[in-house]
Amino acid sequence: TYTWKKTPDTSVAGDVPATVIVHYPDGSNKPVDITIHVVDDTPVVPTKNPDPIGQDITVKKGDTPDPEDGVKNHGDLDKITDPKHPGTKTT
Repeated sequence: TYTWKKTPDTSVAGDVPATVIVHYPDGSNKPVDITIHVVDDTPVVPTKNPDPIGQDITVKKGDTPDPEDGVKNHGDLDKITDPKHPGTKTT
């Protein structure tokens, strides 16, 4: 089985040193030092709208190009939501 020597504090983002105690069936145990990488998954609210980056589009003759394909970073722009209506995309 495995236990913490001391329960790690993950309340703040960053690297947290910790020790795992490995317990063997014969009753012995051994400590193992590790690092826990705590990430902040709080959504970032942009302070301003990001600038779109244009890119060329190639289509077959007669096909209608999708305007979204002309914006290289459209995935970043898709993350912007209307502050008056959370969850509603503004782009």
